[in-house]
Amino acid sequence: MKKLLAMFLLAGLCVLFAAPSFAEDAVTLKPETIKDPGIILSKCDVKEPDGKRRGGSNDAIKLTEKGLIAPGNTLAFSAAKSELPITLQDKEYVFSYGAAPKFDKDKLKLKNGTYSPVKMKLDNGCKYVLAFPYLTGEGMKKTVGYRSGCAVSVKVGMAEIAFYDNNTDGRYSLDDTFGLNDGMVFAPITEKIGTADGVYKVISIAEDGSSATIAKLEEPVGTIAVKFSGKSLEAHVAFVGDNGVSFVTTCDGKPVKVLPGKYTIKYGLLYNKKEKCAVAGILAGKMGDFEVAADQTVEIKLGEDFVLGFDVEASKNVNKTKVSINPSAFTLSGRSAEQYIGYTIQRPPVVTGLEEGKKEFPMGVFETG
Repeated sequence: MKKLLAMFLLAGLCVLFAAPSFAEDAVTLKPETIKDPGIILSKCDVKEPDGKRRGGSNDAIKLTEKGLIAPGNTLAFSAAKSELPITLQDKEYVFSYGAAPKFDKDKLKLKNGTYSPVKMKLDNGCKYVLAFPYLTGEGMKKTVGYRSGCAVSVKVGMAEIAFYDNNTDGRYSLDDTFGLNDGMVFAPITEKIGTADGVYKVISIAEDGSSATIAKLEEPVGTIAVKFSGKSLEAHVAFVGDNGVSFVTTCDGKPVKVLPGKYTIKYGLLYNKKEKCAVAGILAGKMGDFEVAADQTVEIKLGEDFVLGFDVEASKNVNKTKVSINPSAFTLSGRSAEQYIGYTIQRPPVVTGLEEGKKEFPMGVFETG
């Protein structure tokens, strides 16, 4: 047995600070229905709370810094006419599953593999949207996924910060997640948030989403500009630093202000603008850290050229060579060695081999199956 590694080319400064200085501002937040509730990947369509298509539902999965997992909020039914509770602000609401599924008193409509979202008003006066992004199972055994379908947002400087009830408990808090501007990724709320015009500290958020106290730090900052290259693709990525600063970016090359420190990818998603769906998750992979100092600009380049790697096992007989690949062994990395996960290979690849001490040579075309 011969094992080959084949790859495809697809298209000492220490800064000391005094205690941070900032001016606190209490701001009023406005509720909004968000474009995509959480970080969701899918091979087909994800259902938006407002009913528009963004990418599927039956196999929608959630992305974390550890990889792809099933959404944390699920209801598992084993028989017709079953009832299970969903708790919001310590109050139980009943989801009734059967021929006519209902949430509380609302009959749910099934369309494109998911139930329609429910608009409601919680006991503390908070307007809320509960979304049901996917439905799986056979016969009477069904699993229903659910999560918050709304956020509250505020304009701070040049940025619009959106806070999302990530744990779907009906309350906003510092334990939830945030997004910036038109990005699709929501990142955990860290001690400080980097934006285009400065670094902010979120001190508190009213649990009903009516207000927040946010402060702009007045400290020396550096700048990070993240640029993604890829035909018909755009990247939405959350970065985190070793100094309590995080930021999210659409990787369009626009600069983000951050405190001096080392930064790396926490997670992200790759979005196909033509097909209008998420096609892969993004992790740090072997990218490592990018260090930025005060008054320094660091450019991070992601995307093309992509490199697809895998382990190949080849066996020969008299007439031909048979090549086998373990599908789980595929790795896809980008320009800065960032890793792409959850993608689907659409067609059998044409293989170009690389052998030590030799030039590229054609190896053939893989068959599926």
